[in-house]
Amino acid sequence: MRKHILSLSLSILSFSSFAQKATFGLRPGINMGWSKTYNMRYHGSKFEKSFMTSFSLPIEIPIKNKLSLQPEFSFIQKGIKANLHGGYINYTEIMKLSYLEVPFLAKLNIVTTSKIKLEFILGPGMGYAINGYIYGGETDKQSYRRVNQLSFDNDMKRITLNINVGSNLQLTKKDGNIVFDIRYQHGLSNDARDNQYTSNPVFKSRGLIFSAGYMIPFKK
Repeated sequence: MRKHILSLSLSILSFSSFAQKATFGLRPGINMGWSKTYNMRYHGSKFEKSFMTSFSLPIEIPIKNKLSLQPEFSFIQKGIKANLHGGYINYTEIMKLSYLEVPFLAKLNIVTTSKIKLEFILGPGMGYAINGYIYGGETDKQSYRRVNQLSFDNDMKRITLNINVGSNLQLTKKDGNIVFDIRYQHGLSNDARDNQYTSNPVFKSRGLIFSAGYMIPFKK
């Protein structure tokens, strides 16, 4: 019994030591997204990259001198932009899905000086889709309105898995760090569902996410 209590006490002290060195922050950004898409309503269309919103709440926990862990709670929008051209058709549709995501990242410190810190980022993420819509409009006018709501029973799956790789630059300031983050997100799961209109559809999201924000230490 005493051994268990001692082990638990040491674990709490160890966690407390890490937590005192941890930082948290806010990091809004933009997701330049595209997808690997087959056998969907946009088959044969011309695709373009779409620009959507991202917002993250990261917590960085130092483990060793050059290694830290960074779980995040994020809101991110993903989707595709399809130009439906042919004959007299001049119409564009944007499929936009909004996710709550939890990436769990390992960060390797590459360069550290008194003013900057450059880190390599790698880790998996899991997301839950909270809504999805299709927007449409004439391509030339570049003005789109909501035309349909996606069904998570028939069109898309709610749970998505991905892997993230990128880099993180932090500029040291008196009360915290200014952060610039760029990462590539590669969707691992097929997020499309079979339904009466499509057979074996494939939708795997891809994205290049640019963000900037500020990190503040839990305890100075």
